[in-house]
Amino acid sequence: MLTENDIIWLLLAAESTELTTNSSAISIETLLSFLEEKQFENGGLSWSSDNEWGKTPSVDTTALAITALAPYTQTYATAQKIVDQAFSYIAEEANERVGFYSSYANGDSSDSVAQLIVAQTAMHINPQTQINFVKNGHWSVRNLLSSYDAVEGGFQLAPNNVVDGYSTKSATLALTAYDLYKTKAAAFYDFSHVDATDLAVDEIAPNAPKVHTTVSDKTTMIAGVAEKYATVTIKNGTKAVGTTIVNGNGSWQLKVSKQLAGTTLRVMTTDTAGNTSTETTLSVLDQTAPALPKVTTVVSDRTIKLSGTAEKGAMITIKKGAKLIASTKVATSGKWSTKIAKQKANTVLTVTATDAAKNKSMAKTIRVLDRTAPNAPKVNTMKKGAKTITGTTEKGATVVVKIGSKSYKKIVTTSKFSIKVPALKAKQVVKVYAIDAAKNKSKIVSKKVQS
Repeated sequence: MLTENDIIWLLLAAESTELTTNSSAISIETLLSFLEEKQFENGGLSWSSDNEWGKTPSVDTTALAITALAPYTQTYATAQKIVDQAFSYIAEEANERVGFYSSYANGDSSDSVAQLIVAQTAMHINPQTQINFVKNGHWSVRNLLSSYDAVEGGFQLAPNNVVDGYSTKSATLALTAYDLYKTKAAAFYDFSHVDATDLAVDEIAPNAPKVHTTVSDKTTMIAGVAEKYATVTIKNGTKAVGTTIVNGNGSWQLKVSKQLAGTTLRVMTTDTAGNTSTETTLSVLDQTAPALPKVTTVVSDRTIKLSGTAEKGAMITIKKGAKLIASTKVATSGKWSTKIAKQKANTVLTVTATDAAKNKSMAKTIRVLDRTAPNAPKVNTMKKGAKTITGTTEKGATVVVKIGSKSYKKIVTTSKFSIKVPALKAKQVVKVYAIDAAKNKSKIVSKKVQS
């Protein structure tokens, strides 16, 4: 047994295929009479009023019926009557947002609004101006767009709900119908405006995609332009890095994982007909600085060679302030070595590594150690009975005087020293040496006390 839904689709098919209406088996009048009989008193229609699940009308079926009846309203008064009553029913069901609340969707059903838009445009009615369907600035298309999820690129069951495949399909159909109405004054199921040449098989590949992003080993988003609605694919070798769909403006962007410097990426587009473009190749730039170079040498004021490790192929630069001391290239083993001139104790050297892409590392700082002993102190003549020992030594050193088993020390702040000792005896041997701040010890000076 045929249902209202069957009749609606028969009417759509009959108009689309120019079905002969004087067939003895079926006629437009018969189909219209069936719908008129099944229409509820409030003007609504159900998908099947004879089914226990179709005892009440629905906006979706009623709007679809208007779409199917639209081509016949100029010829058949019954069709116009059904449409007028159907619009009255839908207007009564519409809320202040020109939407239709659905408990299933927990909000205004985007599917129901989509069916209304198709019905309005099928009747060549502007959705933005139709009386009873414009309320406080709200209208059907505005309501539908409130369900669009820009992040997911699809339509939700209702605003702030989940993106749904069927809802996205319904919304796309509705917006296409609205675009046809605005640009060609045509209805969605009216194919009279279609040029058969538009239906030719597309065998032309799209142009190679353009990439606007400078891609480096730090890049996580790549963007560019390509043919509208084509699929952009980025590959590293044969492995897909990611895919995305080009939007209606011809632009695209794609999140990617960081790629190694020097990697070659291939970018291509495939249009909706399955034609694939030539490739755009990208070389991933190196924008990552080398790690801090390591210095394995203990650097002192006696050092004439520095060694260490760093990123292979990088250039090691050693500086004293702004002055270049030495430079060398890191071997493929990651090791480096270079000769340098002896540096003064406590000099601060900086070591950096610069890779082939001119990325420079942080500076490794080295303080030159003092490993040079002070000169032996000069001791003045000592005479019997004297109670001080004097002389000269390195400034800041500690002077040590040994007489027998006893030691006497003093840190000198100038180059001269004077150390108190017990009264000296004739021919006593006095030993004197200096220790600098770095604990380097001078040679020992031995001297006898004069009579």
